[in-house]
This record gives sequence, C-alpha cells and structure tokens, in this order.
Amino acid sequence: MDASTTRQRQAASRREQLLQVALEMFAERGVAEVSMKDLAAQAGVAIGLSYHYFPSKEELVRAVIAHNSPLPEITATIARLPGLPVRDGLILVVDELARLLEKNRPAIKLIFQELMSPRAGALSEVLQVREQVFGRLIGYLQERAEAGEVRTDHPEIVIHLLISSLLVFHALGTPVPADDVVETLLTGILTAPA
Repeated sequence: MDASTTRQRQAASRREQLLQVALEMFAERGVAEVSMKDLAAQAGVAIGLSYHYFPSKEELVRAVIAHNSPLPEITATIARLPGLPVRDGLILVVDELARLLEKNRPAIKLIFQELMSPRAGALSEVLQVREQVFGRLIGYLQERAEAGEVRTDHPEIVIHLLISSLLVFHALGTPVPADDVVETLLTGILTAPA
C-alpha cells in the first residue's frame, strides 16, 4: 500500500469523524449553538483541519444533512410501489419510514431544526428532499386512482396526513401501528355514510 492511498484513507476517516461529531453536536445543541471551534475541540483536531474539510459551518451543515439523508432508502422503497394495491403500498411506506426515522433519529432532529430555523442555510436541500418524496408518493396515489382503487380529490393532503402522523409518532417515541394508520387513512372515521 503506498503513502498516498494511506493518506486518502486517513483523510476520508477524518472527514467521516468530523461529520459524525457535527451530527451529534448539532442534533443535541442546535446548529446555532455549535461553533467550528467547538466541533474541532470535540473531534480532537485543530480548527484549521476542520476548515480544510469544511470551509464554513454552512457547508458542514449541508454535508451532514447530505451524508445522513434517508432519501436513497426512501427512494428505493417508493420504487417498489408501482402496481401494489394501495393498502399494501402505504403499509410498506409507513413501515419503512418509521424504521428510517428511528434509525436516523439525530439526522431527523437536525433536519427539523433546520426547517424551523430562520437562518437555515441547508433549507433548500431539506425542501428538495421533501418535494421528491412527496411528489413520488402523490404519483403513486394517482396511479392507484387510475386503477380505480382510490379517489384523487386531494392526494397531497393524504400524503401530508400520512407523513405528519408518522412524525408525531416518532417525536413521541411511540411505535407506529402501520396497519391502523393506513386503515384509518383509507376508511376514515365515519361508521356509515351520512
């Protein structure tokens, strides 16, 4: 193994370490409360080295969000939806999103902090992920409407209700009853038509 390969691995490892430390600190304290100096001290590196990898805190926040984005896994799940009956498809989505929310708890916390922050530098990246996921799920509901399974009155509201309920379950630390969530969403709460 030559020296340049060793240096590249060390650099990749150091960058990964900085991303992990930043994620933990940002999720715990909030982006505004963590300085690059704090990050370098926690990671045990010189501050100049942290700036070598991430020229600004905003770039670091963007890198942390991109590095921890659940989008590839969500996209893979959504890719499995075409042709599935709506009940099966939505249960698959609920189960997978609940799993990803738990698996990526610090990253999800950071993403929501950025959504709520007036100075959020990574907001465009977060909103882009949201639009991709929502757009694909709305497309799935429209496909199921064309198959005669559901109405298409307001698919965006259905997706917002679904995602919002998952986020509330997640925030409360409550297990997500996927079958019940989907059944309630699909059938509503009325006992009989009025």
